[in-house]
Amino acid sequence: STHHYILGWAITDEMCLVLCRRGYPTSLHNGRQPFNEAKHLNRLRFFVCGILAHTYNLPCASYMLVYPALKHSRRLGVALVLSDNQVYSDLQRSLPDPALVDELKKELDTEDEPRWLPRAD
Repeated sequence: STHHYILGWAITDEMCLVLCRRGYPTSLHNGRQPFNEAKHLNRLRFFVCGILAHTYNLPCASYMLVYPALKHSRRLGVALVLSDNQVYSDLQRSLPDPALVDELKKELDTEDEPRWLPRAD
């Protein structure tokens, strides 16, 4: 069998903080509990993927758990999904339009191109 990969970006702390500064608060901003940056960043990883998937009408699931590091690392990360190599839909398997990639790079404040990342499933 082939390995399951998605094309996308592993969401980093820096990407989360950029979007947080733009006004994407989570429930951790409400002051009812002590602010915990690690928890905040963890929630933002999922939130960022959901917002961008909805805003740009991405065809795949908004996020997937992946192994973002180099080979031999089993540390999990959250990735925004642009394409998935093991789905039935041609739309979900197709490569994204370069203009969409450029827009998402601006949103994520990154110059990095999306990469094929192994899914953690």
